[in-house]
Amino acid sequence: MFDKEREAIFDALAADWSSLPGPPLAAVLELLEGLKLEDKVVLDVGAGTGVLIEGGLRQRPKKWICCDISSAMLAQIEAVWSGNPGVETLHADAHDLPLEDNTCDAVICNSVLPHLRNRCRALAEFRRVLGVDGQLLINHFQSRSRINEIHRSSKHPLLREDLLPPADVVAAELLELGFEILQSVDSEERYLILARKPE
Repeated sequence: MFDKEREAIFDALAADWSSLPGPPLAAVLELLEGLKLEDKVVLDVGAGTGVLIEGGLRQRPKKWICCDISSAMLAQIEAVWSGNPGVETLHADAHDLPLEDNTCDAVICNSVLPHLRNRCRALAEFRRVLGVDGQLLINHFQSRSRINEIHRSSKHPLLREDLLPPADVVAAELLELGFEILQSVDSEERYLILARKPE
């Protein structure tokens, strides 16, 4: 089930990824502030080079697990954060997570949803690893139209197909999987879905 094609693409992109403009720390802090992550186990899916880690650690989580399909991306995280015992890396495909059921308090998918080739399977995996009352946060710091414009212009044919669906489509899929939708934003400024696993 491991997506070797996307792994190769993102491994090749990893060297320059950190030089790309990321979200300002203030935006990350604002994104995460409502999750109340202190003493929680957080799974950061599609962590890339770790743009959320600094902001996330300010909430003092028990563990911040950086999961990515690209080992080259994770190597950059390890180069910066290897001395922090609260940060772990996990080289895995989001569709088949090597984690036990009910082991995470929060799953965060920042800038990764369009790259999930079987979205419903991945969302079901997120629900499986979340404990009761666990939260799933799906986020893009840009609008859906802007994300899709960027992906359509990619030099990689595979990434041109990685388009972000309307938030109400994803929310309906989450409801079908047994999530409760707490917030859904699909505006000209951003894209965000916050969901909860009720039981």
